[in-house]
Amino acid sequence: MLFSGLISVRMGNRPKECAELLLALSEDPSRCFPAVAESAIAGLDRIGVRDPKSEADDWEPEERRPTLEPQFLVNLLEAMRRFKTQTVCDAVAEKVASRPETFKPVTLCRSRDRTDLRRAWTQGGRI
Repeated sequence: MLFSGLISVRMGNRPKECAELLLALSEDPSRCFPAVAESAIAGLDRIGVRDPKSEADDWEPEERRPTLEPQFLVNLLEAMRRFKTQTVCDAVAEKVASRPETFKPVTLCRSRDRTDLRRAWTQGGRI
């Protein structure tokens, strides 16, 4: 499938855009494809990891790439909640919690959108 392939390839260096794509797809329940969610979950392992092979194909220098912002996590959790399976939300929460050096929970929680983040996090765990 096109979307799962795109997310699989780009999640490592374009997480914000991949989360936005997931959120847009999840607005219509008929587009909540399990393969897309699985690709996103697998892609979380590549965020913040240098991959010389994919960097060679990327046109944007690493130092110019944006850091993860709270809205990334809000969008990701909201999209996964819409997939209506507890295992999807649990897998995202587990991966995010297991890599605090990458996802920086203090930075994410400082957001002015803390209410959105808190709502997404708690609802993501309660489908």
